[in-house]
Amino acid sequence: MAIYRFLTVSRLRWILYLMVTVLLMAYICAPYLPRLLLEGAPSPVWPAPGYFADIPGRQQPEPLPVRHGLPDKPDPKLLSLFRQADGKAMVAYHHGAIVLEYFADGFNSKSRFNSFSMVKSLIGALLLKAVDEQRLPGLDIPIGEILTGVHPSLEVIPIRDFTDMRSGVTFEPGGILTASGMRAKNMESFPANPFGPLARLHFMGPETVIRQLRVKQAQSHMFSYQNINTVLMGKVIEKIYSAPLEHLLLEKIWRPAGAGKAYWRKYSRKGAVNAYCCLYATAYDWVKVALFLARNGSENKAFFSMDSWREFFGDKLSTGQLQHGDYHDQTRHDILDRPGESLQGRFTYFMGHVGQTTYIMPDKDLIVVRFGGKQQLLHSTLYGVWRSIRSP
Repeated sequence: MAIYRFLTVSRLRWILYLMVTVLLMAYICAPYLPRLLLEGAPSPVWPAPGYFADIPGRQQPEPLPVRHGLPDKPDPKLLSLFRQADGKAMVAYHHGAIVLEYFADGFNSKSRFNSFSMVKSLIGALLLKAVDEQRLPGLDIPIGEILTGVHPSLEVIPIRDFTDMRSGVTFEPGGILTASGMRAKNMESFPANPFGPLARLHFMGPETVIRQLRVKQAQSHMFSYQNINTVLMGKVIEKIYSAPLEHLLLEKIWRPAGAGKAYWRKYSRKGAVNAYCCLYATAYDWVKVALFLARNGSENKAFFSMDSWREFFGDKLSTGQLQHGDYHDQTRHDILDRPGESLQGRFTYFMGHVGQTTYIMPDKDLIVVRFGGKQQLLHSTLYGVWRSIRSP
């Protein structure tokens, strides 16, 4: 009876008015909320809700050669790492053939996984390709020479600072994630704040946020991992080629590499693709793309100039720069130098926020692709793969 007396018709009406007002205000501030509730965080495995551009790839992709007598399971230490980090797929290529493949239950060579930020590295490759094709005079020109409508504080920032995450733009404040010694913000994960800038970007596209971007001079030239840097680089590429990003990726990298059909998330049905995230493809597709870049295209046609190839694969970085990891051209670089391990030397890798990783060691002709639900120890994974595949 007490509850009945409290919930009078008048009070119920006011509670209803209040709820409607709150929902209306939320929708006004964030008109993408219905999509956010419908789609949720980006799915780690295809199929996924949302809008996507098709990346057709090769109609009949040629299978990669497989070494006779693949190990049934990876090295025990590697298998333990893989399972602890909720591993889904792990594939290694070495000296002309697949030498290791391992999939968790429910996944196989045809499973398409979300790249998350691994696709950023392909944006970096396309930028260097644009320099080689003289579409860009170089990476040191101010972004304002290509893009109009950005704030004056951005106009003077060199394109290179955006590719290296040193633009000084602070778009996504948040916590810090340690990855291989680098202090890199974990901004690929879905934002906890549905009213924050990343949520607006993810569901409404860059046009709704670019004009609000500013450079903090105190942070200029300092490493700060921001998805918006890659978004701007995607727009630069589309502007100089007058073509959608998905078409350029298909024409210049995906199809020449021999990769199969993939799907790239779009902001909306008619919008652009997400330059910073969410390309769904198989582990084998990523092996082919990595091999294409590592070998600098095909025998008949180089992809990079030799100077751009050396830059993309960190050949110009000193050993000291690699000690705690380095980030250039939307791509990460590190070094294997653990005493007692037979695999040594520098490596390049593409990485997504829960440890989707493509490792490339061109001098060893070694490619490793790993997908999972959590980050997996970076160096230990490569050492474990090497122990799994090397001859007795």
